[in-house]
Amino acid sequence: MKQVNQVGVDVDSEALVCAMRRAGQRQPLATFANTAAGHKKFIRWATKGGHPVRVCLEATGIYSLEFALALHHAKNVEVMVVNPRAIKDFTRACMQRAKTDAVDAGGILDYLERMPFTAWQPPAPEVLELQAINRRIVQLNTELTREKNRRHASEFAGASANAIANDIEVNIHHLERRIERMHDSGLKLVRGVPALAAKLAHLVSTKGIAENSAMRLLAELLVLPDNLAKENT
Repeated sequence: MKQVNQVGVDVDSEALVCAMRRAGQRQPLATFANTAAGHKKFIRWATKGGHPVRVCLEATGIYSLEFALALHHAKNVEVMVVNPRAIKDFTRACMQRAKTDAVDAGGILDYLERMPFTAWQPPAPEVLELQAINRRIVQLNTELTREKNRRHASEFAGASANAIANDIEVNIHHLERRIERMHDSGLKLVRGVPALAAKLAHLVSTKGIAENSAMRLLAELLVLPDNLAKENT
């Protein structure tokens, strides 16, 4: 049976800082871009020689999800996604006080080697779709805010700017319609899955949480590992 490589990965928005133990020996620290291309390079590096690998990383929302999905679908790779609080408590118990990417990656590797391994299961397809819809709504709302700011600025530009003002107004209405359509798509998706519909109703029943906010919370919380999701719902 081939030796199982083990890798602890500190994930941020731009980089994957990796500490590996191969054939019982710690390897030099490696860094990869946190992009689709970087994920492929990491997998080739981690499974070099056809060795299976176990990878551990913290749940860091949008920064870790795509990486975890790539690992889950890769051959000879198992991935564990851990609550950051568990890693923090573990490193404190090991008397680690320094805070650098290298130290963090090493601490995650230590956690992987010493704690029971629990393979990560990705969110259901409908949850990933709901997340994508809600993030698209956020993008469209950002552009809508920019256009509204441009409209306000155009009010001081004089009559010569009428054509620009009219075009901005048209785009504002267009963005508002697109946002509404995306919201309706997300709502239709949720209502078509009884478990999601029940969770949405539970969130909306909470004082101060409207439907739009509830859908966004639902999409983000349900992509967390089970232990994290249960803490937040």
